[in-house]
Amino acid sequence: MNLSEILSESFKYPLSNLKRMLMLGILLALNILIIPAILSMGYYIRIIESSFQGSNELPPFNEWGKMFTDGLKYIVVLLVYLGIPAFIGVIIVTLIIMFLAYSYVASMGIYAFMGITYSLLLLIMIVPYFVSFMGIARMVKENSVKASFEFTPVINVIQGFGAGRYIAAIIIFSLLSFLVVLISSIPQMITGNLIIIYGVSIGVALFINSYLNAFGGRLISQIYQEGLEEHQITE
Repeated sequence: MNLSEILSESFKYPLSNLKRMLMLGILLALNILIIPAILSMGYYIRIIESSFQGSNELPPFNEWGKMFTDGLKYIVVLLVYLGIPAFIGVIIVTLIIMFLAYSYVASMGIYAFMGITYSLLLLIMIVPYFVSFMGIARMVKENSVKASFEFTPVINVIQGFGAGRYIAAIIIFSLLSFLVVLISSIPQMITGNLIIIYGVSIGVALFINSYLNAFGGRLISQIYQEGLEEHQITE
């Protein structure tokens, strides 16, 4: 499939079972609590897993213990892919500020200097961010947290899919995620009846957040399978 076909199929997927999408929305609306947050991450993993198994419908909410465990695995992978680079980036930026701040600030100004340091932090984060999606998919495919850090097979899948369209797909997903955050914050900016505002916020979380979560899981699974197949063909 080309990228437009994968995106189109992924956009339709969340609507395959509205009842289950509503259930996911409830979990996401309760994400301020630890257990629902972990369960929602576990369900994201289940979406990828069921897609690998050939299902075209949102998976059922059952085996809650396994879903919780999968959520914990998801957190571990994210911490390695994003947490460690962020920590390293903060240390590097801090060292730059400590040892070079005075000379740079004097010559270019505080805002330009901070812009450069934060740009450096972004560059350190961006590659692990892009790779993490296929790392998570590989974890699900191989049923192993360790497999998500086997970078050669992960990169092979990205190359099989095509680096250009892979980057395009992740950018599209990231922009949609940013848009959802923006939309979700709008009700909180409105002055008026707090009960109505809270109700609207819940409604937004129930539909938009659950839709994006399901779309993302499906998209990642489709990309991984396509990339894996293409890589095997070209071997």
